Amino acid sequence: IFCADVPAPQAARMAVTQRPATQEALTEPSGEPLWKSVPSWFLIGEEDRIIPPAYAEGYAAPMRAAGDDVRVRMIDRTGHVELIAPESAAWVATVEELLRALGR
Repeated sequence: IFCADVPAPQAARMAVTQRPATQEALTEPSGEPLWKSVPSWFLIGEEDRIIPPAYAEGYAAPMRAAGDDVRVRMIDRTGHVELIAPESAAWVATVEELLRALGR
């Protein structure tokens, strides 16, 4: 399911290289949420079949209402995984947003 929107060879590569989350990763307290003090942004593919794009605005709206600095950028013709796949066109948008977040 996670790789539903990538070509089969890429999905096969991802299936053998990703590890499951550990119990500690799911239960260890993380401390003060950074989104309360660090500007936040959501970068999501408009064709994402794993996380519906509307979720980004759904998360961002209450954050904005609380006074947080949050942006949402939807990338057209992009699914769930392309944003982190350097061989994809969507990777350019990811790099742009990362550089912007770093002030470069």
